[in-house]
Amino acid sequence: MGIDFGERRIGVAVTDEGNRIAQPLETLESGARVASPFRRLEEIIRDYRVGEIVLGLPLNMDGSAGAQAQRTQSFGRELSKRFGIEVAYLDERWTTREADRSVEAAGSSSRRQKRRRDKLDAVAATLILSTYLERRKSGSSGEPA
Repeated sequence: MGIDFGERRIGVAVTDEGNRIAQPLETLESGARVASPFRRLEEIIRDYRVGEIVLGLPLNMDGSAGAQAQRTQSFGRELSKRFGIEVAYLDERWTTREADRSVEAAGSSSRRQKRRRDKLDAVAATLILSTYLERRKSGSSGEPA
């Protein structure tokens, strides 16, 4: 499972049983005014028989870990603790920009703009998961340096 973790939304992507094709699943609301997303994540982990999670790690452009990267790592530790699943991290500095371009092709009406925002995080999670799967297949590490 791939996750694009944010303070307001969490994008979720899953892969097929052969770990070949990543696809966007949904975007969960998160933040102070929203109940914990862990219940829904537990359902997804169970329903899709998730054995590993990859989290996009939002490093600064110089490669250092800022506040959001630290929150992401804390979220990853909580996922691992709650569900007993290995959590890997993937440098996601360009993922949101790529996801934005990908979703932008869908159009620009106001209705489409809202759907675009709603899908952006799930598409970003798909890019994170796809990149991780490709790197794992080619033998290179998905971990940031």
